[in-house]
Amino acid sequence: MKKIIVWMLLTAVLFAAMPMTAFAEIMAEDAARKLPSGIAYADVEKTIDSYVNDRKDTTAAMSVAIFDRDGVILEKSYGYINVEDKIANNADAVFEWGSVGKLLVWVSAMQLYEQGKLDLNADVKTYLPDGFFKKLKYDDKITMLNLMNHNAGWQDFCKDLFIADRENVPDLETALKKTEPYQIFRPGEYAAYSNWGAALAGYIVERISGVPFYEYAQTNIFTPLDMTKTALKPDLSDNAWVKERRQKLMCYTSNMKALGSCSYASPFYPSGQETGTISDYRKFAMALIPDENGESPLFQKAETLAGLLTPSMYFPDGKTASCYHGLWTEPIFKSQVIGHTGQTIGCVANLKIDLEAGVGMITMVNQPDASDYILSMPSQIFEKRAFTPNADLHSDVSIAGIYYKSEGFVKGIARFFSILDGRLPISKDKDGSLSISEFSLNQVEPDVYAATRGDASTLFYVKRDGDGNVKSLVTGSREFIPTSQGAYYFDLFLLICLAITGLYGFITLLVMFIRKLRKKDKIDHNRVMGSLRAAVCGAALGAAVNFAVLILTALSMIIPSAQLIVHGLLFILFMLIPVVYAVILAVRFKGLDADKKQKGRLIATAIMGLLMTFSVAFLHLWWFWA
Repeated sequence: MKKIIVWMLLTAVLFAAMPMTAFAEIMAEDAARKLPSGIAYADVEKTIDSYVNDRKDTTAAMSVAIFDRDGVILEKSYGYINVEDKIANNADAVFEWGSVGKLLVWVSAMQLYEQGKLDLNADVKTYLPDGFFKKLKYDDKITMLNLMNHNAGWQDFCKDLFIADRENVPDLETALKKTEPYQIFRPGEYAAYSNWGAALAGYIVERISGVPFYEYAQTNIFTPLDMTKTALKPDLSDNAWVKERRQKLMCYTSNMKALGSCSYASPFYPSGQETGTISDYRKFAMALIPDENGESPLFQKAETLAGLLTPSMYFPDGKTASCYHGLWTEPIFKSQVIGHTGQTIGCVANLKIDLEAGVGMITMVNQPDASDYILSMPSQIFEKRAFTPNADLHSDVSIAGIYYKSEGFVKGIARFFSILDGRLPISKDKDGSLSISEFSLNQVEPDVYAATRGDASTLFYVKRDGDGNVKSLVTGSREFIPTSQGAYYFDLFLLICLAITGLYGFITLLVMFIRKLRKKDKIDHNRVMGSLRAAVCGAALGAAVNFAVLILTALSMIIPSAQLIVHGLLFILFMLIPVVYAVILAVRFKGLDADKKQKGRLIATAIMGLLMTFSVAFLHLWWFWA
């Protein structure tokens, strides 16, 4: 009996020793493993804790996951999803993905490509109803690959991107037809980031699969990855648990100003409406990293994932990839890091994957301006390049000038966006050096410039035409196209004119009112012209106020179509009043019973009114349909 007991004890010890040894080896291996930035796996949590703690006074809630193809390295939640009520951020908190959700569209497209149902190089008209497009400028075909690379040529759009009423969201087809933007570039000519184009790709997935996009994603992406805590439908009704949890999330600025729940729906939800937990978000991100066999649960064949993770577009140097079928590269890092950033009215999310190391990082924040976590924190995980000026290369001062964003507005009522916030001025200093605002601009490789300020840096690749002239500066999903200084300052002149004429209208109306009270109105005998003059001044003031309200609405990122129509119709009315006044004044001028000073005021009002009309017309502020 004793021998049996001893034998059993020895056996137990041997079996216990074996896994402990294996466990120790695994622990030693993990301790030796390092992230691309050089930080040991064992030190990741301490590093991120320290980073967040240094920013605790400006942080509401932030969730992060760091992983490799073997598993999770760190997944942790920080801060509060409701600061006022002290509701802590945790694993069950839900955030919005924003534009990172476009990756669901590209994955869906690759799945259909894998099944032979979608040709990435076919004209998308093949998959759309007849006559779907109304504003195409070029006859060139637009392909799914163009949509993935964001180079189909559309200008941006803004109306109804987000709406407050989650329960009455139009279907995707209706929303797309209602908001089709103008095509301003030839397909493939420039990269111009397009929410509308990505939503169109989602609609094509609907057309091919025969089901709504949210249903397709639930069946073919969420279910295979066991993503049970993510919703996609605009009203979040495809996941009741997520819908209930979203009501608990409050949003804040980086200065900790409360923004409320910021709970809005987007009819263009394939472009970025996904809402879910950090764990679900991480499951999707991990599925984009090939396993040891190059496979992913998202696809039936390893070649499909390999195709997705193959460059689909390059920077102008012809060797540096800029886009991997909808995933953008980050050339500021040493290795090939790809990913996507997303922002909604109240949240921001980020996804980055180092293809060489097989390491990824995702973040979710309830602060739409949380640049520390989106722009800076990834350098804790991925190794950044050191950008030092190349002594053998002298900066080409010919690139100095003014550029406009490729995805800006060229036509329509929102054209003022591209004037106020769509210009990139590159200045040449006396010593011949170049700069962009507070960023120094230095050539680090032939026709590659680094804009740097402290630790922040951005690369610009120069694209030239056949004659060697600068065609654009490329940063990935965005290009900056040169424009003449004359055109730029003319647009600024129009904006200034709008402000000046509005001020003139206000002062003149005030003076006329005071004179009326004091009964010193010298043109009481000509009430018609006096009333018309007041109408013109009111129109000038009204145009300025209408424009100011439009800007404030634009800053909120919520521009309903109905409101744009009202703005446009008001601008048309304000434009017509000075024209009518000028015609009547010209007809009746000789017969006016007025002295020179009175006639001078009438003429001055006509000039200011027509200047307002001219400004509104050339700024396209009456193009409410564009």
